[in-house]
Amino acid sequence: MKIRSAVVVVPLVLSAVPFATVAQAVPASRHCVAVAESSRTTCHLTFTEAMRQATGGAVTDAPAQVSGREVAALRSRLQSSAATRAVAGKWLGTAFEHAVFKGETLTFITMGESPVCENNLRFDFPRLDDYGFNDRISSMETGMYCVARLHEHAGFQGASDVAYLRTNLNTFNDRASSIRFA
Repeated sequence: MKIRSAVVVVPLVLSAVPFATVAQAVPASRHCVAVAESSRTTCHLTFTEAMRQATGGAVTDAPAQVSGREVAALRSRLQSSAATRAVAGKWLGTAFEHAVFKGETLTFITMGESPVCENNLRFDFPRLDDYGFNDRISSMETGMYCVARLHEHAGFQGASDVAYLRTNLNTFNDRASSIRFA
């Protein structure tokens, strides 16, 4: 007698929950950090953990899940003291899955000297698909003095739009496939 995989899985689930519902469960939120000088990306279950990594431990109390108000408060804190300003200079920006700075995040950092964007340096992320964020950005928060140019296609091709400071992408919503920070 053959045993179906559903028969093996169903006993592990409460009987009141149909099997189809379990299979369609929403995965945990992802908050990733991408380093410009390497192909290294690390993902975390909370924004708190992602910001701890992105700031080298300078920020340990960022919210677990983000909203616009919390992002604005975080930016102010990063700019408020000499110690955190040095870290903030390595933060290129954070892309958000949803409008008004909500949902999963992809934070872009550099390991180079800070402040990076005011020194006319350029940081390229030519394939957002490499980070699982292709055509998924709806809002963007850029680091101090950084401007992000989002491109419709990989390799900085196609139409583009600019994000500076806090931006809801509106007409460029879910269209970016590459980003260049300068």
